[in-house]
Amino acid sequence: MSQAEETAAEAGIPVEFGVGIGEPLDADPNSYDIALHTLRAKQIAAYETAAGLVADGRAVETAAHNALAEALRGPTTILKDAEAQWEWLLAHTVGGYIATTVSELSKWGELSETRGATLARLRELAAEAARLGDPYPEATAARAVRAFQGGADDAARFAAENSRLLAGIGDNKFVQLFGKNVDSFLPEGSALSKLGSKIPVAGLLFTAAQTSSDVINAETTGDAVKAVAKDVGGFVAGTVATELILASAAGGPVTLLAVGVGVGVAFGVGEVIEHWDDVSGAAGSAARWVGNLF
Repeated sequence: MSQAEETAAEAGIPVEFGVGIGEPLDADPNSYDIALHTLRAKQIAAYETAAGLVADGRAVETAAHNALAEALRGPTTILKDAEAQWEWLLAHTVGGYIATTVSELSKWGELSETRGATLARLRELAAEAARLGDPYPEATAARAVRAFQGGADDAARFAAENSRLLAGIGDNKFVQLFGKNVDSFLPEGSALSKLGSKIPVAGLLFTAAQTSSDVINAETTGDAVKAVAKDVGGFVAGTVATELILASAAGGPVTLLAVGVGVGVAFGVGEVIEHWDDVSGAAGSAARWVGNLF
């Protein structure tokens, strides 16, 4: 705009900078004043040039606004979807927190008891060897005690951390049921039992309820199919993400991280499935943009 104003001002057109550009002077076509007609022609040319600059500037501004709106469309859509699903997100977060913590408490509690019993037996063997005065068995038992001590301490610490996360309700029967995996209700040793050992009951129930609600509220068959894919796909992805984190580390903070990542991954995968047309279109545009660079 400033360039257009300067162009108009140089030609003698009245300009109120920052406000607008005036009109070229008006000359009587019957006048014989050559200088006046020349100035008018100059101002008309400058005015048209300034108008072109303004049009170009507005086109650039419009393109920038459109680009900004397009860039914000994804985050805005995600926020709107999160707002629309906040009840389910809260349910999955709370349910996942309780179920995962109970599961981890059960796992590390059992390991703590097993390792503690093994450690106690090794100490008994070491003490017996010391009473017999045989240095070799005594040294062997002592090395075994040292080797098992760290694992037993870690298991006890992880169990205690997860117990604190449950604020003393870990012994509640309902809470324990809430934290079970599907394999607890299947024949032991079966193929389904192995698969069910990775599927939390709470997550499965919440996902079934959410999927049922989304299908009921779907306007078309296509929307219903997409809702099933979104909810089930998100649940599977979130469960896998949670399991991967818990398989690589342990402890109270890790449990919280695993739950948060699991819910986030589930929601993210669901968003990709629900808005796949937009995602694939954006990916194609990005690919073409990169291709144009080369």
